Amino acid sequence: DGKVLPIILLMSRTDQASVLEAKATGANHMLAKPVSAQTLGARIALCFAPRQASAMSNQQYRGAAAR
Repeated sequence: DGKVLPIILLMSRTDQASVLEAKATGANHMLAKPVSAQTLGARIALCFAPRQASAMSNQQYRGAAAR
C-alpha cells in the first residue's frame, strides 16, 4: 500500500565510508552514539512528519548527529 518504514541507525563509526555504506544499504537516518533520548525522539518524529516537514538539510543532519 505504499507505506515505507524508515530506518534509523545508531552508529559508533561516523567516518564517511561507514555513512555511505549505511546509506547504500537503505538507512534513512544515522545518528552517532551516544545519542540523547531527545535527539532520537526528534529524529523519529521527523520520520513520521508530513513529507515537506521531514526534509532535513545536510547541515541540520550533521548538527543532530554530532550531539
